[in-house]
Amino acid sequence: MSEPLPETEQTPDLAEQAWYVLRVMPQHERKIAQYLERLSFEYFLPLVPRKRKWSDRVKIVEFPLFPGYVFVRMRWFSDYVRVLSHPGALYFIKVDNRPTPLGAEHILNLRLLVAAQRELHADPAHNFPPGSEVEIRFGPLKGVRGVVARAKSKTRIYVRVPLLDQMVSAEVDVLDLEPVSL
Repeated sequence: MSEPLPETEQTPDLAEQAWYVLRVMPQHERKIAQYLERLSFEYFLPLVPRKRKWSDRVKIVEFPLFPGYVFVRMRWFSDYVRVLSHPGALYFIKVDNRPTPLGAEHILNLRLLVAAQRELHADPAHNFPPGSEVEIRFGPLKGVRGVVARAKSKTRIYVRVPLLDQMVSAEVDVLDLEPVSL
């Protein structure tokens, strides 16, 4: 048998509750989160909205910020076997073959980041202030660059585009726009 790890400043107390990073199979993040919830574990699966395009529509869908990972708060010695018993759970992230807990401040920062992302997508028109240069990514004007004139609503924007040596205003869905990076 192996000897227990000596307690030092660098070795966490594995009997205390801490946040650990669980590696899961691809596309199993939500299943693992549901499993952890059924077992009454505190978990964190950061989801961020992203634009997803199908042949007939564009929709905002939530995707994991870190695909293949779920954060779980648990006691290492008493809980790790129960967490890993789900077929979609692969292993915990370790450093030098030792369990590596995350500080609670890291989880708090991730929660704040995810909340900020949601606020950005709650009113997408604010991402394109008047005068900003954009490129139209979808629709009949795909690939055309223009300048934002004004917002019509939270989802529609007037964009001035050059057409036949003149500037023409086109009403465009916010989801069809992408900012032009200089």
